[in-house]
Formats: sequence, C-alpha cells, structure tokens
Amino acid sequence: MSMHTYARNCKLHPTLIAVISILSIGLAWAIGLGANKLSASMGVPISGISAVSLFGLLWLLFDQHLWKFSILRRALLVPDLNGTWRCSAKTVTQGGDSADFEWESEITIRQSWSKIFIRLKTAQSGSKSITASLYHEGDGCYRLMYPYENDPKPSEQELKHHRGFADLLFDASAGSAEGRYFTDGDRLTVGEMELTRIRSKK
Repeated sequence: MSMHTYARNCKLHPTLIAVISILSIGLAWAIGLGANKLSASMGVPISGISAVSLFGLLWLLFDQHLWKFSILRRALLVPDLNGTWRCSAKTVTQGGDSADFEWESEITIRQSWSKIFIRLKTAQSGSKSITASLYHEGDGCYRLMYPYENDPKPSEQELKHHRGFADLLFDASAGSAEGRYFTDGDRLTVGEMELTRIRSKK
C-alpha cells in the first residue's frame, strides 16, 4: 500500500520544524565535541555527524513514531487513526433515484505524521485513497476527507471502475466516525457510513 501526503490544520508545524532543527544543531555540536575529545585521547581521527544528517534521522523518528504519543498528538491536534475499522454503510440514492441498500466493509488506515493511506474492502470490490485532508474541528472532533478509486473484482460484471469522495467525522477519542460518501457520474451514488475501530496498529 503506497501512502500519500495529506493536509492538516496544525498551526505548530513551523515550530516543530524549528525545534527539530535546533535539536539537530545542538546534538551535532555535542557529538562533534565528544568526537574531538575521544580522537585526542585515542590518537586516531574520529568524525562527528552533520546537523543535516541528524535532522533527517530525528524527522524520520518523529514522522514514524514520536508523533503518536498522546501528549504530542494533543498539542499537534492530529489523531492516530492507524488500524482496522468496521464500516456499516447505507446507500441513500443511486442514479438519481432513492435507494435503501445496506452493506458492510472493512477499512484499513495506515498513517504517519506526513502520510496516510485508506483502503476499503467489500465482498465485491476495493477502494483506495488518492489524497486526503485531516482537520481538527472546533468541538474537538476530527474530519477526514478523501477522494478514492474503486476497483470491482473481475467476477463482478455489473460493477465498473469509478471514483468517489468520503467525508468522515471522527469523535474526539478517534474511536468511531460517521459521514457520507459520493461517487462520480458512472454511478451517481450517495450514502452514509459509520465506522467503529476494531483494532489499532502501532
């Protein structure tokens, strides 16, 4: 599953970059000083590590792991949606006509600080996100919006490849969500979705 970048409304992002940059410079200086002392005592040249290299390492560590700590997520206003979700959905309209069709699916979300990927699977088809936006709402909830591509299984002759858009509102604990989905002109479908987290993935 190829993850893609996503938009956030985190106002602390510039501050985050500055903090990691300062830490990188400080660590590079400290490591360089230690390397010089060790080199003098051992009589062999020992080099330090550049601030740029340290920034890359610290950023990778933050991007993959550190942002998931609850204290940081609360400050950055970004939920950890990693894991598997049960989706109970209902088709409300299709082809411009009213519909009343319920269906179940499983959604898998992979998320780092900078990237995300959403995959939905049903018995007939699967869809994957193309890009995404994840915003903190004023009431403490989180809104995830993403366009997706859907590919039916070869055996489903009546279904066609199509694109759609999902708009989901997660509660403050990021344990459940509800929202709507819309599909393009090939299907003209509007539906409702309810998500419940089955298990988290760290």
